Amino acid sequence: MPPLPDETMTGAMAWYVSHGGLGTFQPMNANFGLVPPLSVLIRDKKAKKQALADRSLEEINILARQILQEVE
Repeated sequence: MPPLPDETMTGAMAWYVSHGGLGTFQPMNANFGLVPPLSVLIRDKKAKKQALADRSLEEINILARQILQEVE
């Protein structure tokens, strides 16, 4: 299975665990600060989190379609 995109929370957590942050590794809960930023600036916190979640779902759907094509 291909790795999950960094734009997904699981993919971002996997990247953080495998690459770590600055300095000594510290365990961390999932948070939107781990995923790459959006290409547009959204100041409203709720709208920004929704846009990040929507992008994540889009990336998962793209990955799912790729996997299904490989299986067929």
